[in-house]
Amino acid sequence: MTGGNYRNWPGWARRAHFREFSFCSRGKKNMDKSTMNRVLSHPEFKKMEQEKNRMRWFFSFSVFVVYVAYIAYIGINPEFFSRTLFPGSVITIGIYAGLFIILFSVVLTGMYVRKANRKFDEVTKRVIQEIGGGHHA
Repeated sequence: MTGGNYRNWPGWARRAHFREFSFCSRGKKNMDKSTMNRVLSHPEFKKMEQEKNRMRWFFSFSVFVVYVAYIAYIGINPEFFSRTLFPGSVITIGIYAGLFIILFSVVLTGMYVRKANRKFDEVTKRVIQEIGGGHHA
C-alpha cells in the first residue's frame, strides 16, 4: 500500500494511516471523511508522504544491509569476530559489531523521529489548516 492513491486503499488502511496525522483528538471533534480525503489528496501532503516513504525505505535498506553484512561475515570468517579488540579483554569484536548494529538502528530511528516531529508534523498541520479542517490550539 505505497503511493499516494489513498482512495483505492481499504477503509481500515486509510484510517490507520491517517490516524498518525489526526491532530484533532484533544477532546475535540475528529476530522470527517471528506476533510480527511482532501488532506490525503493535497499535493503538499502527497509530496511529504513520498519523502517519508523514501526515508523509511532508505533507513530500512541501510539497517538490512548492515545486518546482512554482519551475518555474512560471521559465516565467512567467524574467527574474526571471536578475537578481542584489546589485549586481556574478554569482550570480542563480535560484541562490538552487534552493539554497533543496535546503535546504528537507534540513531536512524532518532533521525526519522526528529524529522517527523519537525517537518512532517508541520506540513500536516499546515495542510489541515489550509483546507479548513483543523481544530487546533
